[in-house]
Amino acid sequence: EQDGDPSINIDLPNNNQQVRLSTATQSERLTSEVNITNMGIVADLSWGTLTSSTSWIDYHSFVSADVSHWQNSPYFNTGTRDITRLAQELRIATALDGPVNAIGGFYFEDTENDSLLLTLWSGSSDLARAPLTDSNLFLTINQWSYFGELTYDTNDALSITIGARLFTYDTSSVQNRLSSGDSSVVDRRTDKNESSETLKANLSWSP
Repeated sequence: EQDGDPSINIDLPNNNQQVRLSTATQSERLTSEVNITNMGIVADLSWGTLTSSTSWIDYHSFVSADVSHWQNSPYFNTGTRDITRLAQELRIATALDGPVNAIGGFYFEDTENDSLLLTLWSGSSDLARAPLTDSNLFLTINQWSYFGELTYDTNDALSITIGARLFTYDTSSVQNRLSSGDSSVVDRRTDKNESSETLKANLSWSP
């Protein structure tokens, strides 16, 4: 005999609480797939070295889980996430016979993250209710960085290095969320733009 809500009762004593009450056909599962492709190129230019590194990441995941233990009603979560990321770095390092050598290059990253989360009724069909939440988030990240440094060997033991790194880091997110519990709707866009620089000065001595 069940006492209380016809679909759930979390007030039973000891370890007899019913927390997984889905009567729907969904099964709890988590799947994920990630594909990573890397390409590296190193070229000897006689006066220096050119290095290129390219990375591509493609990630997909799906989750479905009973969440009646924290909703206090038979609800079920299903969610997907799709992420793609492209990263590229190009670097040139000189190897000159003189006392001065240099390193310079850039780094680029572009990321897209698209996620969806639904909280669905999973109790008795004759008590079916609208989705508790329908939430979608789309996030993009774009980053550029430029770097360089000069090294001057004053003699065989002492060298001086100066350098700088400049970067821009931009993010943009669009969030759409519908909640039937309080009939609230969230439709929000957030953009953030950052840029800065880092300076470097170094004195090295080797006896």
